[in-house]
Amino acid sequence: MANFDWHAERTDLSDLALLYRAPESEGIDLKAVPPYRLDRTRSQMVKYGLDAIIISDSFNIRYVTSTQNMQVFTARNPPTRYILLTTTRSIMFEFAGCLHLAQGYETADDVRTAKSVTFTSSGPMIHDKERKWAQEMADLVESLVGKRNATLGLERMNATVAIALKELGLNIVDAQQAIEMARAIKSPEEVKCTVISLRATEVAVGRLHDAVSPGLTETQLWSVMHKSVIEQNGDYVEARLLSAGPQTNP
Repeated sequence: MANFDWHAERTDLSDLALLYRAPESEGIDLKAVPPYRLDRTRSQMVKYGLDAIIISDSFNIRYVTSTQNMQVFTARNPPTRYILLTTTRSIMFEFAGCLHLAQGYETADDVRTAKSVTFTSSGPMIHDKERKWAQEMADLVESLVGKRNATLGLERMNATVAIALKELGLNIVDAQQAIEMARAIKSPEEVKCTVISLRATEVAVGRLHDAVSPGLTETQLWSVMHKSVIEQNGDYVEARLLSAGPQTNP
């Protein structure tokens, strides 16, 4: 896939940061959130004896780096976007053609092109690509931590990849506990973010309630809530559960 320089002809990039300022963020030190989360993750890596972790869950990538790109797509297609994290290095592997989305973040000291290892991108050659991917990652981990038998935490990953990494001498463990325990303790600024999220949800539910009227389908009613969430700088609603009319109880 070609890499495009999306901003090649832009001369006003210094002002783009203003586009990301939202009224609801006033009073929150958003710059303090990313380093706190990165430090939390690394502290739990040390606690659970992990020399390195490969984070492929799109939500956890956002937690650790504050970067995001095609959250839903990459969540169901690992590894198409991932991060290799040690106690001293943070290497972000971004989707091809999208490296600019991860550049400039202090939470990623290096941004490289991800090598997608999915059947849709590899076809019948997937097993060969999985083994090559595993070899390259094993070599990289060894170069970063100084040993081949490093303890490597994995999230959701192709079975062949996990098996290949183990065969290459790495001690493979589940990274879920370390990451979830890192996320469990919120900073004061994260608590403020949670409050803002709850307020947005309450507003969206209120608009949904006000929109209830005869003849409106459940899908139309649901779109009111989702529209409100997006308008308030939210991303999306993960789960969908809505009953209206004769399907309600009581």
